[in-house]
Amino acid sequence: MKKVLCLFLAVLLCLTLAACGGKDSVPPPDEPIVPSQPSEPDEPSPSKEPADPEEEPAEDGGDWRAWRWYSEDLELGEGVTVCLSMLDEGIGYGVYDSFSGDRIGTLNAPKSAVDFYAGDVLCADRDGQGLLDIGVVFENGLSWWYVLEDGTAPWPEDPTGGFSLYTAARADADLTCYPYETPEVPYMTPLAWEIYEEIWPKVQAVEYFRYDAETWGYDYLDQLLNAFGAIRILHPEAENYFMLRELVEGDMVTAMDSDYSCRWDPNRSTDLDKVRAGAEAFEEKVQEILSGITDEMTAYEKYWYLAAVISDNVEYDSTGFTAVESAPWAGVMGGYAICSGYAAAMEYLCSRAGLYCRTVSGSSGGEGHAWNLVKLPEGTYHVDVTWADGNGAPWSADWMRYFMLTQEQIEVDHLIDDGTVATGQQQIYDNSIMVNR
Repeated sequence: MKKVLCLFLAVLLCLTLAACGGKDSVPPPDEPIVPSQPSEPDEPSPSKEPADPEEEPAEDGGDWRAWRWYSEDLELGEGVTVCLSMLDEGIGYGVYDSFSGDRIGTLNAPKSAVDFYAGDVLCADRDGQGLLDIGVVFENGLSWWYVLEDGTAPWPEDPTGGFSLYTAARADADLTCYPYETPEVPYMTPLAWEIYEEIWPKVQAVEYFRYDAETWGYDYLDQLLNAFGAIRILHPEAENYFMLRELVEGDMVTAMDSDYSCRWDPNRSTDLDKVRAGAEAFEEKVQEILSGITDEMTAYEKYWYLAAVISDNVEYDSTGFTAVESAPWAGVMGGYAICSGYAAAMEYLCSRAGLYCRTVSGSSGGEGHAWNLVKLPEGTYHVDVTWADGNGAPWSADWMRYFMLTQEQIEVDHLIDDGTVATGQQQIYDNSIMVNR
């Protein structure tokens, strides 16, 4: 009797569950959203068969969406329409073809994502390559953006399917930017400023000048040196082509004159027309770079954009391949630079963009080093474009480990000599696993 009763209850339970409907029979919501719960572990790709076997499959692959919840369709470009579905344990999102339901890739969660299931999914052409990129918004106010790269292996041969993390941007639309602060110029007397006002227009025009001790006196030459120092601080682009040369007779400096050359060229041409052409090309390139900054970009996005431009343009070299390795030239025009060149380019481009930036001096790996300090609404942060560039492309996770670091993060492998302290406390990126260099 007990066995019969148990059998009857079991049948009744099955009928009740069938009437309520199981997981696979739940219809998708009217407006598909990212689910609040991850899918089951190791769940296979959605079936293309319709839930009702008597119903003919639709041209878009049937009602495969009924098997799980998906984001809204994202049209990345012509013939590329996808939707997202969360994966397990916070590891990211699966990317599915919106028409066939085939799994085509993965958006891997960044190490710093506290809550990868924030829900909002964005779409925009952030890298300027034509296809729209995918952004996922998190609770910390940042959105992580993924780009679909060409020439990669398809999923599952490449688990990402070509979708790689390339940048993080603020998602709260805080457009606050702090202006560039002109560095203080030390040791400037009224005479030094007078000389500066006289020679800077000549440097801009690449015009020769000379001051001799017999005519002007040694005090004047001392103040000329200070004026030259002011030019280097206030107009670092002049270092691309201009130096002040001391003319020596015996053991005495008898005069100082302008020394113009194409310092970016190993041959160091002194043809003034070529020098002027190079300076003009540099300015044109600066304007082209700055045109990529818009009023809709946050300070974070602007800093990332400029740092990425420099990283793309520069190759690290400490062998003295050119004479401008510590000048802004390579960061703008492309070429070789040492750490001070990376930092000089970052500060210069920020100054032209009206963004707060200064150069920090210190050491790392037992050698002298230079990097930058920038400013967000949360405070100031360290940006080391040199070390970021050595880790890979600007959209890679390793590159991001040296972008927007707190004081605690930078001190893991950097020593600061000039007393700089970053005030930002929010960790923008988890760089707890540092790359050995």
